[in-house]
Formats: sequence, C-alpha cells, structure tokens
Amino acid sequence: QSTWESKSIKGFELGSAVGAKMIGLFSSMFNNFSANLDEVLRRENVTLEEVLDEDGVVSELRRSNNRLMEYLNDQEKILRLVDFVTIVGPEGDRRRSYKLPFVSADILSSESAFILSHFFPPTETPRQSTESIHEEIEDGEEAKVEDEEEKEDRQPAEEPQNEGDEEEDKKTDEIKRSEYQEMHRTLDDEPGSESLRRLYAFVDQPKEQLNVTLAGYFLKIITTLINKRTDEMMNYLLARENRAQKLLTHLGVRSIAEVIAKVITFESSTWMVPKYLEERWRLVEGLLMALSTSSDEEELSNAAYILSELIAKVGSANGGPELLDRLLRKENVEHLFNCLSSAKGQLAIASATVISALCTHFLNLQNKSESERAQEDRFLTEFTTGISKVLAALEGKSSLAAKVRVAEIVCQAVAFRNPQVNNELGLKKIFPKLLQLVKEYPNANMYHVQVERIISALLESESYSLRKGLLDDAGLISFLIDASKSNSRFHIYKPSNRTSSAGYMGFVHRVANAVQKASVNQWLEEILQKNQAWDDYVSGYLKKVNENETRELGGGSRKSSTVPQDDLNPAEPRENFLDTLVTLSMHQQGQPEIGRTVVGPEDPSPSAAQNNYQQGVPYNEVEEERIPAEHTQFLQTNFWKISYLSEEHGDLISDYS
Repeated sequence: QSTWESKSIKGFELGSAVGAKMIGLFSSMFNNFSANLDEVLRRENVTLEEVLDEDGVVSELRRSNNRLMEYLNDQEKILRLVDFVTIVGPEGDRRRSYKLPFVSADILSSESAFILSHFFPPTETPRQSTESIHEEIEDGEEAKVEDEEEKEDRQPAEEPQNEGDEEEDKKTDEIKRSEYQEMHRTLDDEPGSESLRRLYAFVDQPKEQLNVTLAGYFLKIITTLINKRTDEMMNYLLARENRAQKLLTHLGVRSIAEVIAKVITFESSTWMVPKYLEERWRLVEGLLMALSTSSDEEELSNAAYILSELIAKVGSANGGPELLDRLLRKENVEHLFNCLSSAKGQLAIASATVISALCTHFLNLQNKSESERAQEDRFLTEFTTGISKVLAALEGKSSLAAKVRVAEIVCQAVAFRNPQVNNELGLKKIFPKLLQLVKEYPNANMYHVQVERIISALLESESYSLRKGLLDDAGLISFLIDASKSNSRFHIYKPSNRTSSAGYMGFVHRVANAVQKASVNQWLEEILQKNQAWDDYVSGYLKKVNENETRELGGGSRKSSTVPQDDLNPAEPRENFLDTLVTLSMHQQGQPEIGRTVVGPEDPSPSAAQNNYQQGVPYNEVEEERIPAEHTQFLQTNFWKISYLSEEHGDLISDYS
C-alpha cells in the first residue's frame, strides 16, 4: 500500500508538472501571438493584408485586443474584408484566393459588437429604432389594459361585455399595429449600411460565376447577422420585394440554400410583419416551382431540404403555422404527389422527401390543437387522393432510391390508422407491388427494411382492408413459401444445384418468423390453421433455418465450464494451476523453479511467506472456522502459494479466489 501511495504521489506530481508546463506553453504561445501582432500594428502604414497574415489574429480579436479592434474599427477596412469574402482573387494568387477570404470571414462572423455596428449602424435621431417602436406598442397595450380594467370596475358586475365592443377593440388594435408597421417600413426604407449592401451583392452574380467556397463564407457571415440582429436583418432582406428572391437564383449551391432556409424559418420574439410573411411565402412558392421546372439535381435536393426544414421547425419559426397552412393547400399537395410519379429520379426523391416530412410532422404531434387537427385532416384527404400517384411511382421507371422513399411514405400512411387511407391503400393494390419489387431488387437491403416495417405494422393492424391487401391480394404466405422453395440452399423441397441463397432470403426468413409470432392473434391464427402448406413450412424449412441461424459459430454448442464438486480433485487441478502461476512468476523475476515443499513455521509475514516459498517451506496455518471443510486440505497445502502470489500479483490472485 505504501508503495502504491508513493507511486500515486509521484504520478500526481509528474502530472501536475506536465500540466503546468503545457499551460505555460499555451500561455507563452498566445503571448507571442499578441506581441507579434502588436509589433505589426505599431508599424507606420501597415496594410490590412499584413495584419491578416499574422497568426492568431482571429484569436486576438476574440480576446478583445484593444489595439487590433481600434485598427479594424474603420469603415474602409470593413469594406475591404467584405471584398475579400465576396470577390474571387486573381488566379494563381493563393494568399488572396484562400487565406485572406478565410481569415476575413472569421473576423466578420466573430460577433464583435463593433463589427456588427458597421453592418447595422445606430439609428440617428429623430429616426425611431425598432425596439422603441415595440416598447411604444407594449406601453400602449398596457395602458389600454389598465383603462379597460378601470372601465370594468365602473361597470356593474352583472352586465357582460358586449361582443361587438370586443370586435371593435380588436380592429382598433390591428389598425394601430399596422400603423406602427408602416411607420417602421417608412423610417427604415433602406436599412443597413454600405457593408451590408456590398456583402449581399454577392448573390447578384450569375449562378455560373458564383464561387462555392466564397458562398460558404457568405453563409457564415449571414448566419451571424441573423442570429445577433434578427429583426434588422429580416427587415433588410424582406422589406423590399425581390431582394430575397435573388437567393433562388443560386438554389443549386448548398450554402445559399441554407441561407434561404434561415430566412424562411427565422425565429423572433417580436410580432410578425404581414409583408414579411408574404415575401417568405414567395420564397416557398419558388421552391415548389423548382420541383417541377428544374432539371438540376442539386436544386431539387436543396428545395426539398428547405421545405423539410420549414415543416420540421413550424412550431418555432416566426409565422410557421401560417406558412404550413398555405403549403397544405390542395393545389400544393397535388403538385407534390404529381412530382412523386415523375420518371426523373431526383425529382421523385425530392417530392417524396417533402411528403415524408409532412407525415412525420403530423405523426409526431402531441396534444393537437383544433387548427392542427384541421390541417392533418386536410392533408390526409389529399393524401388519399394521391395514393394512385404512389402506385404509379412504384410501377414507374424511377430509381431504386426513389422507390425506397415511396415505401417509407407507405409505411407512414399505415401508421396514421386512418380508415379512408387504409381503404385506398387496399383498393389500389399497393402491397402486391411492394412484394413484387422485393424480387426485382433482390439485393436492395434498404428497400427490404421498409417493406418489412410495413408488413410488421399490417400484421398488428385492425383494418380489414389492410389485412386483405396483405394476405389475399399480395398473397404473403404463398410468396414466402415459393421464395423459400426456389431460392434456398437448404434442399428440403427438391434437389438443387444452388450454392447460395438469393439476396432477399434474409427478408423472407424475418417476415416468416414475424408472421408466425403474430399468429397469436385470432384472425391470423384462423387463416393459418386452414393452410397445411404453412404448417409444413414452419415445422420443416423454417425450423431448420432458425436452428442454423442460432447455432454457435465453430460447430456445436460450447461445453459448460462448470464441473461438479464431487468430480474435482482438490489435490491436482487447482494445485497444478497454482504451481503454474508461481513458476511463471518466478521465471518472470529470474528466480529458480521450486519443487515440492515441507512443513514450515506459523504466521509468517507476507515477505516471510515469499522467503519460505523460495526455500521450499510452506505455510500450514489455516483459520478453519472461516473456511469450508472440503477446502481445508487444499488450503493447508497451498495457502503459502496464495500468500506468495497475493504479494506479487494481488489483482490476479483476488480474481482466482
């Protein structure tokens, strides 16, 4: 124990010394950065490029280096930083094309207050800031509440408030709010600064000339501005028509697509400006239009991503429920289902992604409000109509990836447990086509997983239409038996030269076991009892498959290591085992091997036990009251070995004990 404690203390001291050394190294490194940067900033006529070339300039800015902040707090330098990010450098100039844009983007997105002030300068008097306008609205509403309370105190308690007066008050409040909004737009007709306008001019380029790397830096800066100055940034982007629409020109660039998603789903605690909602809806309309007019795979994928983001964040986005309500209009949902059956693989995938996102949204809603239930009913009504397009997508020439997404939609449709949807799924013969595609794509594991999930849900369903569609129309039982007969490497039904199973046989085995497990349900049990071929299949083929798949690798089951106590010779197996351990330990320490032993002294110390063992003298003192009688003889002979090993290898002997 003392040795362990001394080693622990030494280890702790060593760790502390190393930690202190590392802290000193990091501290000196940052101090060197600061000293080098300060030296550069003291030079006369130092250029912005020279400052940006210094290592650690971004770290120093985040550490609030006063000299650096004073240097950068200049409109011309901020504009040059923006130019580094938005204008492609000369070909061959790696410093201008790579390092300067990277460092400039880090500086402009550093969330420093003086950087933000260059994008959104303080509002001058007598112009009124957005916050003061909001405060006036809140003060006016509070005063109005107080007036109403005083008015209620003066009114008799028995008289109910006139509903007409309530409507009139609401209209007055809306007019007042609209006036403040209009004043806000008039005062901030051209918000932001030259820095912001020059930054946003990046999207004025033709889409063929837009640099993808610089677009990533543009996204980084815009994200910071939206997060830190949400209202001002949204006012700049959405107050004027067609300003935000420019982003759609570059829909094929993922970074620009993420900017569009942030604009549509922005979160703000302030009340929603109606005009802002209209501009954001125009962006959504542009995305829906891209699903039918664009042939670019990146544009289609990004459009689906943005719409899915809107659906996923509908609860937190400013005006999210209103945007979702417009998205669920009949013509828009029909448009999505029409795109689903397109022969263009990426278009079908994109539309399936959006439909799946809508299904996920309604399936995950908890404690639905009346408006949310109404939206779900509208969606399921259009979904029922669009099931014919789902079948067309499965039967069409779309890609396998598209068919996987369509199968996922069918699985979600079953999860709704809606009678109209279930009936339509059965009538349109969706399930026979799903099983047919399993054979057409024998190695498509992702597709097999989706179909397996559908079958598992149908086996637990209470819908007669779904049961009939699975067992009668699709002929699930016959499908499983026929697939096993023709593709199995277990030649139970007939001789075969096959050396391997078809790719979908794992799917067949899992589904067959799921059917057998679900046979506890009365309706399924009655069907299976009438099918003798199924009984033969389960008792013969399926049983052999399950035995083979549960058999341990290496052949046969591993024998148990438990030996009955009566068969255990305490004088040989355990003693030989101890002799082996001791011999290995002695060899490890370079000591000679010791043979049999004789009786030695009583109560030796651990070190004495080791010495006695090395001299061939055992320890025969045993506390018999604490040891079972059947082990006494063994311990009398071998306890000195345990004493020796406990000192040399304590962890090992404790496990052995």
